[in-house]
Amino acid sequence: MKRYYSAEIDGFFDPDIIDAPEDAKEIEESVYQSMVGMSVTSDENGFPLLIDHTPEDLALADYRSRRKALDDKLDSLTYDFGDGRVIQTRPEDEANFERAYKVIAITGAESIGWVMADNVKHEVTLQELETAHNHGLVAGAILWDEFS
Repeated sequence: MKRYYSAEIDGFFDPDIIDAPEDAKEIEESVYQSMVGMSVTSDENGFPLLIDHTPEDLALADYRSRRKALDDKLDSLTYDFGDGRVIQTRPEDEANFERAYKVIAITGAESIGWVMADNVKHEVTLQELETAHNHGLVAGAILWDEFS
């Protein structure tokens, strides 16, 4: 099977699937297989060349990967009241909790409408908000501790 590499596009091509650009260089299948999924650049003649990563590059890539996983976990924090209501307790919801506390304090209301994780509005009491909020804060702190 013929494979090609284009320095201009910085990519590999299979001529059975797509026409290779004019600058494409034919490469051996074994070269292609050894470079698939790796960081590649081109040499002065336009042939593919593996990029050597420094320890700092690898450490940064690892950090970014771990941070992405942390952000995904933080973005999915919820608290289940056990009655079908599930409230989001993500860090970005912090201002919503603070605003709800103020509204309840100012109005003296026993509960407030809150859009839950399923985008349906339900009433929640101050005690329920505090319980859910505290749960989210603790769960977030645990995730950050695991990250560090």
